Amino acid sequence: MVLETNMFFRCQGIMQDMQLSLGELTAYYFPIFRYHNLWKEAFDKEEDALTSYKGFEIRSAVKPYEGGDYMQEEKEQDKLSAYGQLYFDQILRLCRKHEIQVVLYSVPSPSNCNYHTHDVISNLAKKKEILYVDLNLKLEELGIDWKKDSLDGGDHLNLSGAKKATAYLGQYLKDACGLEDRRGQDAYDEWDKKAKKYKKKVQKILKSRK
Repeated sequence: MVLETNMFFRCQGIMQDMQLSLGELTAYYFPIFRYHNLWKEAFDKEEDALTSYKGFEIRSAVKPYEGGDYMQEEKEQDKLSAYGQLYFDQILRLCRKHEIQVVLYSVPSPSNCNYHTHDVISNLAKKKEILYVDLNLKLEELGIDWKKDSLDGGDHLNLSGAKKATAYLGQYLKDACGLEDRRGQDAYDEWDKKAKKYKKKVQKILKSRK
């Protein structure tokens, strides 16, 4: 189980967190409210109608981040949200019950990450005895270029940046957790088909930019 850490800091207040929790519970027990638009896809025959691939949406726009080094110690201490901690503890408890390893990771994001968010999550990971990798501290290894790899000025990575982060994270999970390569196995045939469509779509996007 791989969890991105920005969820730990998404706190808008107790009432807002409670409303969000209730909304998630409603969507879980009454999924029609979450998936009410999916019927349209059944009648959409266009090859590129679906732009989401196992949770990943291709977004190739570029808006550079120009703020410089953001992993600084002098920034104000960020606190974990009660909402994030509550759900994390439940997830961790469930995973351990079923002997599922949990790994925390932070995506490169100047708008959401700094040295203190790293410390907060690092301390949490040590306390819970789980792995944590902060990609914000590995920008050079990833080859991140904020002039090309930012979607919206430092909040999210675009397609180019996501490819770099995914490649690094995949290798990390292989080395640190022994993650197996499931490509070509019958049980993962759907993933192989989705990957083929994804690569075709990406090549089309990259070719249009030349």
